[in-house]
Amino acid sequence: INMGLVIALGLFVLVTGSTVFLLDLLPSTVYNLAENLLAMFQVSASEGKVEEEFLTSWTTLLWAWWISWSPFVGMFIAKISRGRTIREFATVVMLVPSAISIAWFVIFGGTSIRMNLDGLGLEIEESGENVMFDIMDNLPFTGVTSIVVLIAVVIFFVTAADSATVVMGSMSQSGRAFPSKPVTIIWGAALGLIAIFLLLAGGRNALSGLQSIMVSCSVPFALIIIGMMVSWWKDLSN
Repeated sequence: INMGLVIALGLFVLVTGSTVFLLDLLPSTVYNLAENLLAMFQVSASEGKVEEEFLTSWTTLLWAWWISWSPFVGMFIAKISRGRTIREFATVVMLVPSAISIAWFVIFGGTSIRMNLDGLGLEIEESGENVMFDIMDNLPFTGVTSIVVLIAVVIFFVTAADSATVVMGSMSQSGRAFPSKPVTIIWGAALGLIAIFLLLAGGRNALSGLQSIMVSCSVPFALIIIGMMVSWWKDLSN
């Protein structure tokens, strides 16, 4: 359902927005990414204030965020991919989501850029959640599309929390493939309560605090992932 909603939203914005501009932007974006990838890896926070702000609020934060989520995402994807070949697994998990993500960011990022160039002046407020709805406000059928966006966001949160509770239940029962329902419910309730407490304590700045915690927790797990890579290479060598 969620993928259907996301694809429908992307196609809607592509068709009703600046279609030609976005179609031109897609190949040029992919080309620029490939051309500048190595140069972007060389950017350091010590180079200046602009570089420091960009790295800490975007690239480094996202890398750390995904490292901290990797136990949940990795186990969940492995669980639903049982019986697939390594080639199938790598293709679907790495290439397909990357292609969808690039298309999504080009369509919505490009639309917001085009709207700013046209003088509509999209303003980023606080964490920036408003921009998505501001884009929809400047396109047809605002009432319908805003509801679709909200439904998609809710399903994304629910499915992420659901998969996380199943994985935590499995971890806490020595890797049991199908964790017992009481344990899963306890983890789900704990996850929900922690989220509520963070929101009540931090208010509108709760997300920033959560991001800082996630980044800190990801550092030791980065070392574990390196060990996993070495182990996987040795296993494939056999």
